[in-house]
Amino acid sequence: MKKRFYFIIGLAVVLLLIFYFNCQQPVEEEEEEEEDTHINEIVVGNIGAITTFSRTADGNIAPLREITGALTLISALDGIFVDKVNNEVLASDSNNSIKAYSRTANGNAAPLRMISGASTGLNLPYMLVVDTVHNEIFVPNSTGNSITVYSRTANGDSAPLRTLTGASTLLSNPCGVFVDTVNDELIVSNWSSSSINIYSRTADGDTAPVRRIAGGSTFLSSPCQVFVDTTNNEILAPNANGASVTVHSRTADGDAAPVRRIAGASTGLNSPYGLMLDTLNNEIVIGNLGADNIFVFNRIADGNIAPLRTIAGASTTLSSPMGVSVLW
Repeated sequence: MKKRFYFIIGLAVVLLLIFYFNCQQPVEEEEEEEEDTHINEIVVGNIGAITTFSRTADGNIAPLREITGALTLISALDGIFVDKVNNEVLASDSNNSIKAYSRTANGNAAPLRMISGASTGLNLPYMLVVDTVHNEIFVPNSTGNSITVYSRTANGDSAPLRTLTGASTLLSNPCGVFVDTVNDELIVSNWSSSSINIYSRTADGDTAPVRRIAGGSTFLSSPCQVFVDTTNNEILAPNANGASVTVHSRTADGDAAPVRRIAGASTGLNSPYGLMLDTLNNEIVIGNLGADNIFVFNRIADGNIAPLRTIAGASTTLSSPMGVSVLW
């Protein structure tokens, strides 16, 4: 009887020891795969269409998607902006309208909304931008020498919330705008005066710029779609008549020389209008109107340097590409 008792006690001790040591072993947690939230696309505004490519596309490659057809109401697009927050593509059209589409729209898709009509103040709108922090759309009106600001969800014949216009503004066929929400500034490129004006973000009426980059040393020559790199404190601008891309300090003022300049035969630049900086991958994407192609350069490219990649050829369906937008 005693032997049986001691056997049971011994077995219990062994089982307890096994349980104890198993509890001391680290539990290997299953690693959850991180969801890839990167979209990695380049979206381009053309005559009659919005084309979307893979961010790494190179050569004569067909677009992933193309918004085109009678229902789209697209005429000749000047500016394009992809609002990743609200999953929309906004486009400024030379027929004095702003159209919003689903980001993933394809084919003969009607716009979700359209700003158009006499009350809008649109007058040959160019490179628009959406401020997703304050839910506003900023539009440069080249013929109207004005910047009109709308609610992000404006539709129909909507009057602007604010209009920057007048002699003191020094606007001269404004082509591009950028809203710097970090420093609360509005940056505007002027085609005719080859200058870049900086205003308070909420500037309204006949308000003078707080800074202005202009003069022979700037190498600005009909700049269009501007971009502000708030990480590196730089302003990037494509110069349509200068066949170049100039990079200035964000706080530059007056006749300031650029810190870098992409220019020369090897660049292939030919009437570059559109520009966007991919801040994640440190790449500059250019809409090269004069050659019907898209160029990609390294962010710190300087001088007479060839692009890293070129989207070009009949399969691309590119036609006078102007505005570009990059999603990473």
